[in-house]
Amino acid sequence: MTRTTIYLHGFLSTPFSNKGKRLKEAHEEAGLPFLAPELYVGPKEAAEIIRKTIDEVKTEDFCFIGSSLGGFYATKFAEDYGKKAVLLNPAVRPWNFIEDKVGEHEIAQIGKKILVTPEFGEELKDLYTDGVKKTFNFMTFLGDADEVLDWREGLEFYKKTNVRIVRGGDHRFSDFEPLVKEIMSFLR
Repeated sequence: MTRTTIYLHGFLSTPFSNKGKRLKEAHEEAGLPFLAPELYVGPKEAAEIIRKTIDEVKTEDFCFIGSSLGGFYATKFAEDYGKKAVLLNPAVRPWNFIEDKVGEHEIAQIGKKILVTPEFGEELKDLYTDGVKKTFNFMTFLGDADEVLDWREGLEFYKKTNVRIVRGGDHRFSDFEPLVKEIMSFLR
């Protein structure tokens, strides 16, 4: 049986970001299934899309990669399903940012828009996992030059997981290529 990876992108990102494209290529090169749902919706609806994507897998052998807000979602679902997850600069308590994000935002890569409402904060809290219990299932990459999220908050929350501090790593992990082999190895 071949393990399927479900990639969950971040807020205002897409499955077609540099990370998403490179991860898809790495899976294709290895002959492994890769699913990347588009999550340009609120948290409650995103959770439904993720559940439907899990149902599409048609096997119990799947894992997650989540970036930023996608890392928050990946934490929830990896814990719920007892699956492996690689987290890339994961958001820990994303509802803390909602007030500043209320309104319409364009997803530049694709020209789509997302309307953020105050209700998203409560929807995110409903998806919160209070600590990681199956720490052995997680590998967490934190860039210490993340300009969006405080990597130290991620380190505190995920400290018992397999944590990698990426020196000079920004939020997008602009120099992502060196991480790909380690990600693929951990998930397999």
